Amino acid sequence: MSAIKLSKAVEGFLLSKSASGRSQYTIRNYKKELQRFTEWIGDDPISSISKNQIEKYFQYLRDEFRITNRGTTPITPAKLSDKSLKNVWGTFSAFWNWVAKEFNITNPFDISPIKAHTKPINPLTLDEIEGILKACESCMKNSRYNTEYKSKRQTARRDKAIILTLLDSGLRVSELIGINIGDINFEMGKILVTGKGSKQRYVYLGKISRQALWRYTIERFPSENPPKTEPIFVHHDGIHRLTRQGVLQLFKRLGLKAEVQNVHPHRLRHTFAIQFLRNGGNVFELQHFLGHSDLAMVKHYVKLAQLDLESVAQRASPADNWRLN
Repeated sequence: MSAIKLSKAVEGFLLSKSASGRSQYTIRNYKKELQRFTEWIGDDPISSISKNQIEKYFQYLRDEFRITNRGTTPITPAKLSDKSLKNVWGTFSAFWNWVAKEFNITNPFDISPIKAHTKPINPLTLDEIEGILKACESCMKNSRYNTEYKSKRQTARRDKAIILTLLDSGLRVSELIGINIGDINFEMGKILVTGKGSKQRYVYLGKISRQALWRYTIERFPSENPPKTEPIFVHHDGIHRLTRQGVLQLFKRLGLKAEVQNVHPHRLRHTFAIQFLRNGGNVFELQHFLGHSDLAMVKHYVKLAQLDLESVAQRASPADNWRLN
């Protein structure tokens, strides 16, 4: 079995990870990185691939490889970031561990984990969120007489529901677009979410976000009782499930219109986490709502919330404000 070609091993690995419940995005990323490696090294038998070859490949990624497009959009050639290299390392670690176990060969992957600097957490402010919500309401159009006029956006209710749902729940984009009608309990204000590794959990909405989601649902299904498997968030056509790229493009457009820098759905996840801690939530509850398997990421939010509270305490000092001495 050790004579099996690399491409066949990749095929088996992807099937194995898909069967274990990994998300389509994780599978897609695994496939992309391993196909790139196969193209670089050749479709050789897995038993012939050495530690030295893998090390040379990582050197190639670090020094020579350039990204030339994001999705279907061409970009100026750019080097891989440490974060991207860390992701490649994770893919190779998972793949070669599986290969060694599946085909009973020595694992040739022996590269030290790659460290990547964590980007600073930058939650959205109240003013920024209000600006983004306002940007959902209308857009400027040109009449046949070439004059501009304001028109209500066709997807205004959908887009408000998306923003408020993300803000109140801290969901990942992949979790948001995976929600079906049957996952939502409007009376209880809770949503059953399928996260990483197909793990399910409940998240909860406040009254305002619950009402926004209900209004959007009524607009979509004014007189029918939809199947429980019907996706809640769909494209303009009202049929096809909204994609990750569709959500990212939506936030980009709304950010430009609202004149808010770097508008991204993950910033709403950060905002939810910080506000949750500021309002008295504990780290274990936050870990559950965010769907993290451990407290590592949650600790970053705790540090930021503590710094914020220290700053507030200093500004609120009665002795300082009254200038007692």
